[in-house]
Amino acid sequence: MAFEEKSILLLFLLLTGLLVSPAHGVGKDEEVPTPCCFPSSFQATVADMRSVATGQMRLFEVYRDWDRRLQAHRVMTFAPPGQVAPVMTMILDFAKSVEYIISASGDCQSRPLEYAMLEPCMPEDAVLLGETYLGFGEDATRFRAWSFKRSDHGRNISMTVAVTHSDCVPVMETITGTMGRASVDTMATFTSFTELQNLDIFDVPPSCSVLM
Repeated sequence: MAFEEKSILLLFLLLTGLLVSPAHGVGKDEEVPTPCCFPSSFQATVADMRSVATGQMRLFEVYRDWDRRLQAHRVMTFAPPGQVAPVMTMILDFAKSVEYIISASGDCQSRPLEYAMLEPCMPEDAVLLGETYLGFGEDATRFRAWSFKRSDHGRNISMTVAVTHSDCVPVMETITGTMGRASVDTMATFTSFTELQNLDIFDVPPSCSVLM
């Protein structure tokens, strides 16, 4: 593992509190956990933690429908106190291998997608990094962190993700590597996670032009 990857992983573990001793990991009477599957469809608000230092934090409304191979990101900038400005919406149609980019003014262009949609289930060789909890008493939420790689279908990435203990809902995620020809280096937190409700987000403007 490269020095940069180790630094990212260490920061992730420090932020999530997963640097725990074995005594605080899986109990003696508990079964060893196996990699789990995220909900196949959902929507959530995702904060780009790397943008915090820039003074203009980015937020994403993320919409995902694995069954239809559709994903959408509504990108916004957030500047305290509560000023949110939409920047663009990206619709990724993995079934057709096309990405649509819609500006805040409504202009739309499209280009080919060079990589596959991330699967909802972690690979069987995912490595359990540890587990801990947030909150207090009966209100505490347990979660686990897993690390794994994807090296197929145009993807060459390393992922670390913290998920809730009971239902595998993502809490925090880092991705580094390449997807298609684009470099990826993200650290994100998930909030307002719920079932997919806004299906209109996947509607593509009929006038969308094609980027080569």
